[in-house]
Amino acid sequence: MTRDTIWDMASCTKTLAASSAAALLYEKGLLDIEATVDSYLPGFGQSGKQFITVRMLLEHNSGLPGDPNPGFFTSGFGCPDRLYMTWSCLLKSYSAILAQSLENEPGTAYTYSDINFMALALIIGRIARDSYQVTTQDCTPGCPTTGLGSEMCFYEAFVRLRVFNPIGVNNSGYLPPRSWWANCAPTENDTTYRGFVVQGQVHDQNTFVMGGISGHAGLFATLDDVITISRRWLYASKFSD
Repeated sequence: MTRDTIWDMASCTKTLAASSAAALLYEKGLLDIEATVDSYLPGFGQSGKQFITVRMLLEHNSGLPGDPNPGFFTSGFGCPDRLYMTWSCLLKSYSAILAQSLENEPGTAYTYSDINFMALALIIGRIARDSYQVTTQDCTPGCPTTGLGSEMCFYEAFVRLRVFNPIGVNNSGYLPPRSWWANCAPTENDTTYRGFVVQGQVHDQNTFVMGGISGHAGLFATLDDVITISRRWLYASKFSD
């Protein structure tokens, strides 16, 4: 492996992409971390989640469990193309995030949760779309730009164009093009689910079935780009410079 190797960042996606995007929207005055999630994602407040705030998502004390159950990739969940990376399950996964039941009372216990950052990415995408930080033309071709769940497409565009590009992060992002796959480190010879060596596509199975974009996983990055983003955090530099 070399410095040009592109790595599946897995859960580091939460900090490098989603938290960075949230920080930028906060800097711009567009994201209120003390606001309820339901105020950004109407319908999220069902099942006792009406008091969960954006801060609770970031701090992993929302009361949500660690992973969706059933997993989006399982046959019982019912994604139409669960063995392939498509965007056909965005609406179904969006609805499942809104309907997710609590494991603990909001604000009372720490549980590291992928669902927190699935919801955060949807919030970021909706704000970025509604405040015209990105437009439908900025979204990855083929990624849906209408309907519930399309927020993930605007989230990806915001991370790419407003967080990464301005600070010179140009060899990292979601959905690496096929021409990059040979430079991506393989993550698994998946003989039980997908039936192939996972390389250039996200390893996380929930993100895979969501089309490769989520706030909790899906980012691919080079070492140099990780260093660039980390320095922005370390020295409290604005992402919007």
